[in-house]
Amino acid sequence: MPPYFNALLAELERLGHDTTAWCFTNDDQPLLQLAAMDPSVGPLVIYDDGDELTLEFGTKYHCHFGCLESDECNASRMEAAAMLAAGFADRILRERIGVAVHYSDRGCTGAALIYLDDFGFSSEELSSSDVGIVGGLIRTERFLWSGPVTNPT
Repeated sequence: MPPYFNALLAELERLGHDTTAWCFTNDDQPLLQLAAMDPSVGPLVIYDDGDELTLEFGTKYHCHFGCLESDECNASRMEAAAMLAAGFADRILRERIGVAVHYSDRGCTGAALIYLDDFGFSSEELSSSDVGIVGGLIRTERFLWSGPVTNPT
């Protein structure tokens, strides 16, 4: 396992997470995966793109961490990217970050993260709010790590 993945798992442990369920594979590219809590969300996956790390929030959203300021990407920069990804994964696992996926009649139009701390919400309060919902002709589905979040009626 690359040293930056070891650092990422160590940071998650420091933040209070049990990392024994994370699986490392190195087929086409190194990746860490945590099985989904809910199949409608999908697994949490962190993989090495060669010059950055990509974190997939299930099948709903992905984001990049890494060597954006320079063409040079060394081990210390990948470890710094791993620390950023670990902090982000921590917030997803603690359900402090959710995701809203938007659909029109033509299909998915995009997704946006929901930072619950920005709204002062707990994960339990999200379903009674309209945070992340676009409205109009756009249908929104919202998710936390534990699964789908119902929209208010």
